[in-house]
Amino acid sequence: MVRWSRVAVSLVAFIVLSSVLLAQEPGRNRLYVDAFGPGIVYSLNYERQVTGPLSLRVGGGGWPQDGFEYLLGFGAAIVQVGSQQHAAILGLGGGVAWFADVDLLEETDVVGGYGIGILGYQFQPRPTGFFLRLTYTPFFNANAIAPLWGGASFGWVF
Repeated sequence: MVRWSRVAVSLVAFIVLSSVLLAQEPGRNRLYVDAFGPGIVYSLNYERQVTGPLSLRVGGGGWPQDGFEYLLGFGAAIVQVGSQQHAAILGLGGGVAWFADVDLLEETDVVGGYGIGILGYQFQPRPTGFFLRLTYTPFFNANAIAPLWGGASFGWVF
């Protein structure tokens, strides 16, 4: 009985994965991580294709420093130009940064808001599944601009 249940589970998994990998309809959702980019050091992101080439992205990230943590929450509108497999990514967004004491999580101070520009390349070999992005992401606010920043993203389209 155990043997047949393993065969049945394997068969169902094979059918589901095959239908996802061979789907002709491109995925409209993305879940991915960034190394550097808008999350400064790291971030976890969700993106939803709204219409045509336009997507909306939300994410959060930060970086640890000497017992403290800088935390970021951000959003962006992104336009994809090109084919499904190779595309240019153009976007604009903004976020809020705050500073937290790791030992005393109730103590947080808002550092301020910031803007994000996004310019990059996206490689997505199939309509659903793995994708990779390389981006140039300058930051700006009323006081300064950080023009030399970029990152790499990888994740799953579904």
